[in-house]
Amino acid sequence: MPTKCTLFFEVSTVYGDDLSYRVGGWSETYYHGGVIDTPSVNDAVVALGNVRAKILPKQASIVASRQQTVTADGKPGKSKTKLTFIKGNASFDTDVPQMAYAMRGHAAGQNMRMMELRCFPDEFVSKGEAKLTDAMTGFLRAYKRKIIDEGWMFRGIKMDVPTVEISTISGGGAITVNDDFVSPGVGKKVQVLRTKVSGTRDDFAGGNFKVLAAADARHITIAGWDGGECENGRLRAYSHDFFPITSIEDEAIFVRKVGRPFFQYRGRASSRP
Repeated sequence: MPTKCTLFFEVSTVYGDDLSYRVGGWSETYYHGGVIDTPSVNDAVVALGNVRAKILPKQASIVASRQQTVTADGKPGKSKTKLTFIKGNASFDTDVPQMAYAMRGHAAGQNMRMMELRCFPDEFVSKGEAKLTDAMTGFLRAYKRKIIDEGWMFRGIKMDVPTVEISTISGGGAITVNDDFVSPGVGKKVQVLRTKVSGTRDDFAGGNFKVLAAADARHITIAGWDGGECENGRLRAYSHDFFPITSIEDEAIFVRKVGRPFFQYRGRASSRP
């Protein structure tokens, strides 16, 4: 099984030995094809952490990492947490750690994943847009290359699964399709895509539902259907897989705070309990 690798980050309000500070943190997750806690995975995690830390400001650090076996459908296995301390870049500064650098990671086929680099140094942001120096551009390029060359993956829905046309859906969730459908099995999930509510012009229903029964290749019954009687639309098996990232493109700068506990703007209190 692939290994889910999580890096844990910490950022403080000051840089240095001042003890009157507050800290906040966040995590970033990647998937590796190797076996948990083997040299290949351990080395890959540290190597990725090293290039990621180059993009952090000096107030931030990577403080730990966790490896966990996981199946494609999300079932977790054994895990192991390690102390992995890597300091941020001493050359970069930040004020309020609220900026994030968004990238889009593409796999072969239709699958993609949005990637967020939180605590992006705000000295490289001007009027809401990225203003990168040659040094930061090089660090971002090294991070992208490390992810691609090391075969890091993301977990996502299998988008290339063939769909079949829906004829009707009863109010109780009995689906009739126009072509033979290979059911994923009782207890597994299927995805109902944009089926029209009967008797309406533009009311649609859909979602992910567990299979209760599969009478034959053209009749299945799903649990939890609340869309009423419907017609048309598409049906496909709903499943996940791991997709190696083959290319990464820059997306945007946006606001993404690093999580609690942390300071906010003066005079503002958190809206969350």
